[in-house]
Amino acid sequence: MINNKALIPIKKQIMDGAIDWTFTKEWLNHNNSDAPCSINLSKYQGNKIKKCNFIYPTIDIQQRNYPRLYPLGSISCIQCSNAHDENAHVGLCNDHSSDVVTILMDAAYDLYDIIIENSIGIPLALRETIESSPLFDITFPGALLQTHPGYLLIHHLVPSDLTTILYDYIKDKKL
Repeated sequence: MINNKALIPIKKQIMDGAIDWTFTKEWLNHNNSDAPCSINLSKYQGNKIKKCNFIYPTIDIQQRNYPRLYPLGSISCIQCSNAHDENAHVGLCNDHSSDVVTILMDAAYDLYDIIIENSIGIPLALRETIESSPLFDITFPGALLQTHPGYLLIHHLVPSDLTTILYDYIKDKKL
């Protein structure tokens, strides 16, 4: 994976061990329906795999695959018009930063609730652990930073920061 050119945007995270590959595999294989196979499941899982491999059909991929339909040249992000529309820009767009902050805050509350529901009593320092986690740090200036663990989640990769919290507070791994 380290030599995969498509994954250059997250090479540092790969090298630093910031991705929990076991949980990422579980997430990519997760089937949220009762059907063992279906067209919708194939589309859903294909979408996740394309995003985590940075091959989602953004303009850079469309230009590569359909050069007559999408002529070469710089095509800007339709949201911010400040950056080239490519997989690495997904999640980093300034126009989405307030949405990213809201999602991270909601996810922190949801994680807290999930851990409380699956614990006996209220675990000590749980709220502080979540609030101090780099994953839930919302003090980034402007757009989400490419090194932020939330960037991995946007691309369907599970950050080690999240699984560390889960391992620390949930003893039953079969939720």
